[in-house]
Amino acid sequence: MITSRLKKIISAINGLPLFVKSNSKHNIPLIKMVDFKELLKKETGLIIVDVRTPEELSGSLGKIPGVINIPLQELNERFEELNKFKQKTIYIICRSGNRSGIAVNILNSKGFNSVNVLGGMIKYNK
Repeated sequence: MITSRLKKIISAINGLPLFVKSNSKHNIPLIKMVDFKELLKKETGLIIVDVRTPEELSGSLGKIPGVINIPLQELNERFEELNKFKQKTIYIICRSGNRSGIAVNILNSKGFNSVNVLGGMIKYNK
């Protein structure tokens, strides 16, 4: 069993957060919201892509400052806009975590290292 301290050591060595689990059905890398929020406090320059529509970004759930907005329905046509981040981890968020999971599948199949932020903006705002 990996202890919390060992997880922190491994995370520090890797320079990346530990992903708590992967959706085995689709092999989607995931990060819990609590870990994502901690990462936001510690790190600057995180690459965050919000796959909601522009209307949703201006809605009641708001948006995380500095996000790149590429709606899921446009991702296949616009993924090349993210090529400059191919060597970095890209955190994908949406309203609840469903669309971001689809986006992670799309991006990772194209050679990106993207991670689904569990719970999306609903959980972010709690």
